Amino acid sequence: MERLVFYKKSILLMFFLLFAITINNSFSQDLKKSVSYYIEKCSSCHSIGDPDSELDGPDLTDALEYSKEELDESFDSMEEQIEEKISIELRNGLIDFFKSSDPVNILKEYIKKSENSFGEGLDDGDVKIGKSLYNGSLKFEKGAIACNSCHDQFGSDKLGGLLGPSLVGIYIKMGKARLFNGIRSSKYKVMKDIYNEKKVTDQEAVHLTTYFESVKDEKASIGENAFYGYGIGFMFFIFILLGIIYRNRLKE
Repeated sequence: MERLVFYKKSILLMFFLLFAITINNSFSQDLKKSVSYYIEKCSSCHSIGDPDSELDGPDLTDALEYSKEELDESFDSMEEQIEEKISIELRNGLIDFFKSSDPVNILKEYIKKSENSFGEGLDDGDVKIGKSLYNGSLKFEKGAIACNSCHDQFGSDKLGGLLGPSLVGIYIKMGKARLFNGIRSSKYKVMKDIYNEKKVTDQEAVHLTTYFESVKDEKASIGENAFYGYGIGFMFFIFILLGIIYRNRLKE
């Protein structure tokens, strides 16, 4: 009789442990998915636990203290800024991540894992291909415009575009995982309209990230400096020309 009771308790304990393991694995998978959402959709603009970050968006450490309702309201505000709907699935995933036990260290761990598995399943990044994609000598597979149409040119006497922000030091600023996701998703307000239908492929993003890593210590291009030099020179020319015109008028 005692042996029968022992067997019953053992079976119940085994089922309880199996249930606990299943729940824990399910939670881990859900959390992993939520962090992946953040890394892919948010990390190229926002940091967590790094108020001195130079990313374009604010650090979100304070948001960890928000209630679920406050986070939901923040997503409404974010939709207006990025002019894009944030799906219920994405909202819930991000809220679960923000309200997890230690989001700052969890994020650091997942970013480290992302960097260690960078380019997994793809060809190794090629600096020459990345450079060619950047400067337009190699066309993007889906017809995206070359990066230097809007951004500065690295290590060249050629003048790159000045409509977009400088990308000098972008690799140091963002790191490999954030930069890769920023390139492949192109969710920045100006870029998304241009690259929505002409997306950069994952393989192209690997090449570009590898190229950015190779020029991470380069300064502003000669071309950019020349642009400002020509601008100042032109301004002085206009002042001299106006001075001559007004001097002749005064003589008359």
